[in-house]
Amino acid sequence: MRGMARAVKPGNALTSDWPRCYMASLAGQPELYETSGDVQMVRVIYEWQVKAADISAFHDAWKQTTTMIHESVKGARGSFLVQEVDNPGKILTIARWDSLEDWRAFWKSENPREMLKMRDLGKRISVTAYDEFADYTV
Repeated sequence: MRGMARAVKPGNALTSDWPRCYMASLAGQPELYETSGDVQMVRVIYEWQVKAADISAFHDAWKQTTTMIHESVKGARGSFLVQEVDNPGKILTIARWDSLEDWRAFWKSENPREMLKMRDLGKRISVTAYDEFADYTV
């Protein structure tokens, strides 16, 4: 299948029945991954925990951050923001990138300066990149 692989640890055999997942560790190095196939777009999901009093300011910071990154960083396509229904402080920002390489160039420090306002208002819990291998949204 096109763009299919699975995150693997050194020495493990690659199996092609899982979508590639690139997990960026907030405490250390990213997990090793292998890939196969021709992949185009990448979605990066950032999970945040935001205090209720800061949600509106976080939303504004996200809009400014997304605009700045989209206008100035190669491969950045923008993002959307979702909020958990029963836990409004749990927020996902889902960014779209032209390629994993473009996102990795942006993410090389794991704390890009462009995201400073968002980090001041919320705690980033995780960051995960996924190959976009199908999209049926209308």
